[in-house]
Amino acid sequence: MTGIAAPSCAAKRDVVSHRPVSNEAVCACLTSDVGGVAGRGASGLNIVNPAFDAFWHDPKTRANIHLVWSPLAARSGAEGWQTHHQIALFVDRALYVKLFRPRKE
Repeated sequence: MTGIAAPSCAAKRDVVSHRPVSNEAVCACLTSDVGGVAGRGASGLNIVNPAFDAFWHDPKTRANIHLVWSPLAARSGAEGWQTHHQIALFVDRALYVKLFRPRKE
């Protein structure tokens, strides 16, 4: 995950390439990463990492509460595909935000 604090789903969509789905209470982003790592005993695609990020923005504290589930699938030459489920619960908040706007004269 990127760890970027966003005040709304629209702001998160502008910052990262997630496809958010939202209602008034919870914003959800789905991502999928694939890749290959050399030296794992298998050539080609050997890492698949989809992730589901559901988060809620608290306007009073300006904090985002995230719940992320990621079933990481990795392939090795000897053992084949293995899935490791990862769950994270974390809170993030922007410490400093500077908006660049032209000065009014």
